[in-house]
Formats: sequence, structure tokens, C-alpha cells
Amino acid sequence: MRASIAAGAVPVESPAPLSSATRSATLFAVGALLIVALALRAPYFGNPDIHVDEEFYALVADQMWKGALPYVDIWDRKPIGLFLIYALFRPISGASLIDVQLLGLICAWGTAMLIWVMARRYTQSSLALFPAILYLFWQGVFEGFSAQSPVFYNFPMALAALLCLRATDRSDGKNLIGIGVAAMALVGLSIQIKYTAIFEGFFFGLWLVWLRFRMCRSFAAIAGPAFLWVMTALAPTLAVAASYAMMGHWAAFAQANFTSIFLRARLEATYLASLQAFVAIAGLPLLVTALAGLAGHICFERTPRPDRWFLLGWLISALCGFTAIGNFYHHYALPLLPPLLVVASRCFMKRMSAGLIFLSLAAWASIWWPPRPADATMRSRATIARLASAAKPYLRYGPMFIWDGPSILYVAVDATPPTRFAYPDHLSNVVEKDALGADTGKEIRKILAQRPAIIVSSSSGLIPRYNPVTHHLIQAALARDYIEMNRQVAGWGNRDYILYARRDLVHSLSTKRGGEPSLNS
Repeated sequence: MRASIAAGAVPVESPAPLSSATRSATLFAVGALLIVALALRAPYFGNPDIHVDEEFYALVADQMWKGALPYVDIWDRKPIGLFLIYALFRPISGASLIDVQLLGLICAWGTAMLIWVMARRYTQSSLALFPAILYLFWQGVFEGFSAQSPVFYNFPMALAALLCLRATDRSDGKNLIGIGVAAMALVGLSIQIKYTAIFEGFFFGLWLVWLRFRMCRSFAAIAGPAFLWVMTALAPTLAVAASYAMMGHWAAFAQANFTSIFLRARLEATYLASLQAFVAIAGLPLLVTALAGLAGHICFERTPRPDRWFLLGWLISALCGFTAIGNFYHHYALPLLPPLLVVASRCFMKRMSAGLIFLSLAAWASIWWPPRPADATMRSRATIARLASAAKPYLRYGPMFIWDGPSILYVAVDATPPTRFAYPDHLSNVVEKDALGADTGKEIRKILAQRPAIIVSSSSGLIPRYNPVTHHLIQAALARDYIEMNRQVAGWGNRDYILYARRDLVHSLSTKRGGEPSLNS
């Protein structure tokens, strides 16, 4: 039952205890969404080579446990919060990634629950399950069935959005400052998982300021809360930056986190166009549904409630985050899913049409899922195990360098990379040539000067163009000093992984008792 309010004010629900029907609906949603999430994601559990990004994050976590400092000893431009998530469970999973994949399951389920709660504002509880389930389905379209960063930060961002909606509902502005602090704290945590969350967070902050102004009608009255909210959102990032500054590593932190992204070159036009085409084609039905829902929210209501405008702003800010970085990959579309599906929830108001829309969107999403995931998981585990077994006997005679291959192999053999630029793409991709704060050619020469016992490469690159300088140096070294010792087919990206051993080791090794190679005396 709605409380009576003055004209133009935002309606607010009268406080009432949860009914048994509401409790039952909530319990059913909890169980149904958890079952769907588990069914969709379980086939990927334990896949160590599911994506080049995720296995590298696991490598950073592994090196952190060995004392390495991100940005200083091992380089990347992701916020440290993402590495801390991976590091938190590192002792459990080894090279399997099962720990963060289970956490990904929990976060995906939690985000789906929040979408269900928000969708209930615009349709009945049972029908609100449709957009919530679709969130779980559509993660598979954009590489989100495992442990990509948006899988984790979509949850706190969706919770922050829900808090903003709850604040919008209150005509008296009660607890607005506290709700704003909670929402901005969630934004701050999200930013430390992926910096592009700042776009949605910026909009949430503006929305809270507008709510405060609507209540007080005084610019002076909004200054204090606005400053508090901004500082709350920035606090995690400022704390990390201050920690690096106190350790004397401010320059390395700033270069990796803030400067390098602007120095990265643009992806090759045809390759970028293919990525854009995929996102546009695969995502088109969901976008159309969301636009239809948005039209229902705003265009077909005589006086749209403020929360409808919040949905529009949330969707636009998420789109800004998606397009802010010129280069993008499929998983960059994952943060669009929560606002798209909440906005689309108005299309699920009538049971018959809701069912048809749900089935259509679910079927379309399934077309884009990776085929035979359980088989791929078994194959990836076997591939990494075989490469590790083949590499280990040589590693007493020199380091292993992964030029273009699975970086999780460092974890599998318990090896330390011979360079702080351990993510293969950073030294192999021409896009990164001027963005690392180091001369990539000199870095490869330093690595080769260590005389790696093993170099891992692949039959084809994931990227359209190699860095010409580093590629030439590696190919020359492989031709001159290395012999192919092991090849595993069907690695991630439909390519073979190739293990090269140093030629002098191969020629001087003989078989010891039990078949273990060793140097001749």
C-alpha cells in the first residue's frame, strides 16, 4: 500500500513486514537462480586455460604470494583489487582457477538476485525471474562464464544501483547521506576491480546530489554530502596510491594505472571492426528489448517517475564505460547486462509475451556460447599438465619464457617469469609497444640474455599483428638456439601450443634412471 504524498513527490512504500508470499517468492528466486548459475558455469570449473586474461590474473596472484609487488615486479594496468580477489584464494586452487570460478558463480548469482529485486519494481515477482535468469544466460555470450573482472564488479555496482533506487523512493530524503555513503563505497570497490566502473559511479554520484538538492533546494546543503560521497568513492584508489607512494613506487603505480592506457595504440581496423560486429550482432536482440522497455518506462507514462530517469542514466553511463577505451574485447560488454536487463524488465509484464521474449533471448544467447565446455575443460587441463611435465626437467638449467602461450604454465611449474612483463600480449602485441614504460626490444634482449631453457610459443597469434621488433628477435632465437620438443593442439584461441627447449640442452641431455633427462657430466 502506498502512502499519500504531495503532488510531484516520489512515491514511497509504507513500511510493512514481509508477507509469507514475499518470503516464499524470495526463497524460490534464491534457489532457482543458484541452480541456473551452477548449471551454466559448472562445465567451466577447473579450466586453467579458459581465457588469457584470467590465467594471467592467477599468475599475478601466484607471484604476489611469492613476494612480488604488482606494477613493480610484475606489470599490468588492472587495479590491484582484481589481483587481490585472485590472490585471496590462490592457495586453494593452484593452477586450476577453480577458486575464482566459484567466486564468479557467487557474484553472478548475487547480481542476478539484485536484477530480480530491481525488476520486481516493474513486474510481478515470478516474471521478474526472466530478466534475472537472462543475466546468467547472457554472460556466456561475452566470455563471462568464468572469472572475468566484470563478473566480480557487476555485483557491487548493481547493489549501488539498487541503493540509489531505494533513495529515490523516499520523498523525505531520510537516511540519504548514509545510503549515499554505502552506494559510493560500493562504487569505490568496483573501481578497484576495473577503472571503467567510474563512469557508472559518476552518474550514481550525480543522481545522489540531485536527490539531495531536490530535498533541500540549497546548493550550500549539498556541498558537504557531495564531498563525502566523492571521497568515499575515491578512498580505495587513493589508499592504494598512497601505499605505493610511501613505498617509493609512485611512478611505477601511476604509469601502469593511469598513463599506459593512453599510450596504447589502436587495434588493427579490420580486427576491431570484427569485434564491434560481434558485439553489435550478438547483443542486438537484448538491446532492442531494452529500448522497448525504456520506451515503456518513459514515453508511455503520462508522468514518468524519477526512478525511470535513473534507469536511463544508468544505461547511458554504462555505455560510456563500454566505449571509453578505444580498443575493446567481448567481455567489455558484460557491465552493460545489468542496466539493460533492468530497463528491459517492463517488457516482462504479461505472462504470455514475457515467456516468448524470455525464450527468444535465451535461445539467441545460447547460440553464442562456447561449444562443448566440459570437453574443453578436460582438454585444457590435459594440455597444461602435459606442457608442465615436458618443461619441468629443463627448468633446472634456466628460466622458462612464455612468448605467446598460456601464462598459467608459470604457475603449473612453479616458475618465476624472467621479466616483469609476463603477460604475453604486452611484449608480443604491437599495440602495447609504446605503452609499457620500457623499450620492448631491450626487454626481449634481456630475457634472451638469461638463456631461457624453455620458450613457449604457438602456431598462430591471438592478435592480428605482432610487435615487429620483438617478434623478429624471438623468431631468430628460436631458429638459432631452440628445438621444438612438445606440441599440444587446440589451445585457447584454436591454436597449438609449442614448447621449445634450448638446443644445447637437448643435445647434452641423456636419459637417467626413470627416463628423467639430465646434463651429461
